[in-house]
Amino acid sequence: MNRIFLFSLFLIITISGCDVPVDNAVIDTQIPPAIIESSIAPVIVDFGKINTSGSTIDISIHGYVYANDDNGLSDIASVSFRVFSPSGKLFTSGILNDNGVLPDVNASDGKYNSQIDLKLPKEVIGIYNIQFFATDRNGFTSNTFNIPLNIILSTNNAPRIFNLSSPDSVRVPNSADTVNLIYISLGVSDQQGLSDIVSVVLTSQRPDSSVAGTFTMADDGGKTVLPQFGLTSGDSLAGDGIFSIIVPIFSTTPRNTYRDFIFAARDQSNAYSNVIIKRIFIQ
Repeated sequence: MNRIFLFSLFLIITISGCDVPVDNAVIDTQIPPAIIESSIAPVIVDFGKINTSGSTIDISIHGYVYANDDNGLSDIASVSFRVFSPSGKLFTSGILNDNGVLPDVNASDGKYNSQIDLKLPKEVIGIYNIQFFATDRNGFTSNTFNIPLNIILSTNNAPRIFNLSSPDSVRVPNSADTVNLIYISLGVSDQQGLSDIVSVVLTSQRPDSSVAGTFTMADDGGKTVLPQFGLTSGDSLAGDGIFSIIVPIFSTTPRNTYRDFIFAARDQSNAYSNVIIKRIFIQ
């Protein structure tokens, strides 16, 4: 009897020390969906070949995604797209279909197709980003595929710069409490409009041809503080095509030398303007 009692007690202790699953416990085996392949067509759209008198251009892009889910294709709730502008802002969004209705071919085969209709601003040239992702019925999101849509303008004209206004020389202040300011302005034009201008840049070059700094000019009416010097641009009227900048000269600036100030503008098609070089003597 003692042996039977001891053996029974051993079994009770052994079983009580084991991890026994609780009734109705749920083990999470959820696996998010995955995008295996995606594409768009076309990948390049030339606004220069589209005749329109409006401010926007309508284009249609074919979007394709091949998605999979280890829990079964029926677990995929949606395959979506997002379109981001060249500046990185969300432009529009929508879903792709796997329903066998054109442009989709076969229903429920994991291959999603849709026509993405876009009404794009005529003046915005550059790379839009189309992002694809899938979501399952539990809200789990797949990996994302990002495909660039390149909007070009084959009829683009490069910008032009002119009418530079700048002093020939500047004096270095004697006191550390004093700062002398150089006011510089420059005319800029573009046949596609001023909205086509991406940047107007001043590059300061030392006598040994090394670059002392590269600074952005502004046509903002002097309303914002530019980061390079913590000063406003000194611009008089916003949007008039006159870009300005204020360059400070401190007491620590080397004397009896010069800087070559090199000016150029760039548009959305990455076309550069003519270059103007101004030598300013520092005394």
